[in-house]
Amino acid sequence: MQASFVRCAAAIAMVFVSTAIPAAKILRVKRLIDELGGVARAVQILWGASFSYEKLQVVGGAALALAGELLGITSIRTECFS
Repeated sequence: MQASFVRCAAAIAMVFVSTAIPAAKILRVKRLIDELGGVARAVQILWGASFSYEKLQVVGGAALALAGELLGITSIRTECFS
C-alpha cells in the first residue's frame, strides 16, 4: 500500500483528536474541582446530590458543570439545546 497525503493527514488528525479532546476535558474537570474546593469537597457535593441532575441544578455553578463534564453531556447540551 502506497502512502498518500489524505491518509497521512487523516491519521495525524485522529491522533490529534484522540489526544487533544481528553486532555482538554481533564483540564476542565481539574479547574471545576478546584472551584469546588478540591476532590474531597467535589465528591461530597456530587454524592450529596445523589447524582440527580435536578438536585445538581439547585447546587449549580461548578458542581453542575463538573457533573456535565463527568457524564459527557456538556457538549450535547451546548450543541443541541443552546
